[in-house]
Amino acid sequence: MQNGTVYFSNFADQRLYRQDAGQQPRPITPLPTAAASTSGQPATLLAGNPTDGLRSNVATDPAPETLAPADALRYADGVIDRRRGRIVCVREDHTRPGEVINTLVSVDISGAAAPQVLVSGGDFFSTPRLSPDGDRLAWLTWHHPNLPWVKTEVWVGEILADGMVGNPRQVAGGPDEALFQPEWSPDGDLYFISDRSSGWWNLYRERDGAIEAIAPMDAEFGRAQWNFGMSTYAFESAERLICCFVRDGVWKLAQVDTRTKRFDLIPTQFTDISQLRAGPGRAVFFGGTPSEAPALIDLNLSTGTHRVIHCSSVLSAEVRAYVSFPEPIAFPTEGGETAHAHVHRALHVPRRRAHTSL
Repeated sequence: MQNGTVYFSNFADQRLYRQDAGQQPRPITPLPTAAASTSGQPATLLAGNPTDGLRSNVATDPAPETLAPADALRYADGVIDRRRGRIVCVREDHTRPGEVINTLVSVDISGAAAPQVLVSGGDFFSTPRLSPDGDRLAWLTWHHPNLPWVKTEVWVGEILADGMVGNPRQVAGGPDEALFQPEWSPDGDLYFISDRSSGWWNLYRERDGAIEAIAPMDAEFGRAQWNFGMSTYAFESAERLICCFVRDGVWKLAQVDTRTKRFDLIPTQFTDISQLRAGPGRAVFFGGTPSEAPALIDLNLSTGTHRVIHCSSVLSAEVRAYVSFPEPIAFPTEGGETAHAHVHRALHVPRRRAHTSL
């Protein structure tokens, strides 16, 4: 959303739409009638999977002979580039037979210009994020046969005068590193979550060309990236980062002073926390407990009080009395590893309502 205009992807035809106040939605991406193009300008081509012969610049590929289905171009995970009047997002291109082509593209928010491919060459892309000054773009990419929680790469490129992406460089990622949620701080440092060194998904940042850990611990700050737009941390301000992490199967909320790296827990009743966002004095997230269904929570960071914006479902007090609370356990398993699990103990409820058989 920007200046009262809502932008969204429509499931039926997978096109991007804009809806101005008081107006009907209108598409800003074209119907796919042939191979997707880049309006004649070359994209930044990354080094792809060496065994994948499909890695090429879609601007120079020959067009298919058959028309594409209406939903053959699919858009997701966008960020608005206010300076250039466009959305930068992930696009899946199904206009060709065989392997799907994934790229990062720019979409004119007025719909007047055709989408342009900014970055190609990876099998998969996610999380394109613009720096606060709008001069740099960060993103995640990975290749077959890896899943994003196995091996990923964080890249950063410069936004050139013509709006294309140039001078890409790999910030993090390697044969044994999985990365999650690259995000720019308000003062222009790149943060991300990595399992480098310890094997735990911890917070890191790149500052002045060096990567440093933020509050390292034996806990997971990331989640398996099954969907776009997942978030486990956000900036309340340039000096204050709000994050959630899981340890022993229980999710907790915390804050980090980005200047000193001081780490403090934020007490809440919630044991499952996800989709975290933050703004001045508040954090918003999905929160649940063993006896309460997940709900959209608005937390006041000054007072510690919260309000439920919307709840997915409500358990009655009568039903809640029968809920057995989980307890985290750990036990040794093969190869010297430790397995983690939750155990639900048998629950005895002394008073039960009388039930009449039918």
